[in-house]
Amino acid sequence: MAKILVIDDSGFQRRSICKIIESLGHDTIQAENGQDALNQLQTLKVDCIFCDLLMPDVNGHQFLEAYAWKDEAAPVIVLSADKQESSYDMSIELGAKAMINKPAKLDKIEMALSKVLN
Repeated sequence: MAKILVIDDSGFQRRSICKIIESLGHDTIQAENGQDALNQLQTLKVDCIFCDLLMPDVNGHQFLEAYAWKDEAAPVIVLSADKQESSYDMSIELGAKAMINKPAKLDKIEMALSKVLN
């Protein structure tokens, strides 16, 4: 069982993603935006992070810039409604291990988790 941080400014999306992840047997923690997540990660250790791209304060790409290169960084899976190839490329370049298009589906989340946790 992994501890997974879900970062999304939409409470509905966070709860939906957490419900799917929890149905797969994992624990979830929530953050409202990238800054909230960075604050939590100062004292919190997680096994994986799901991160939205379009958020206020610190967006997904800014979060990746600040976090993904840390020595003990957990793998980040970007989950976004932004389907532009340039957003995908930038996310991977900034350290994301996978990208899933919203709305998130159980099979896509399960496949991404399998990829990054094994």
